[in-house]
Amino acid sequence: MITAAQSQSSETDKSKLTFMVGDCTQPLHLDSGPSDIVLGAWLLNYAGTPTEMTNMYTNIASNLKPGGHFVGITPHAAHDLDDFADMFDPRRSSSSSPTHKSDKYGVSVAYTAKVVNGYRTRVTAHVQPKEILELPS
Repeated sequence: MITAAQSQSSETDKSKLTFMVGDCTQPLHLDSGPSDIVLGAWLLNYAGTPTEMTNMYTNIASNLKPGGHFVGITPHAAHDLDDFADMFDPRRSSSSSPTHKSDKYGVSVAYTAKVVNGYRTRVTAHVQPKEILELPS
């Protein structure tokens, strides 16, 4: 995932972004220091215990600047992922099928193909870009 994100980032974006991989259930001390934004895509759903979840949130909080933002994306907690993915199959034309797209805000998920042990998905964040200004200390 990190390699794909880096390869799709412009040179300007790369100068402003840091991509990291780590075990968020263990204390993380980043050389870069706290950040304005921490993104946890498909992160929190991997907590296997309440302690691991607490450790994840502790890492998130300790690596955010004061006033920073955490953006978390997690899959729907469906009991049967196959049935859930079928509801969002773009080939279905039933008006009773839930929509998986929001043109205004939020995140939409398209389940594009079934693969071994899961689904290939396309996640789209519907946001209005906002420049983050550095405030004087």
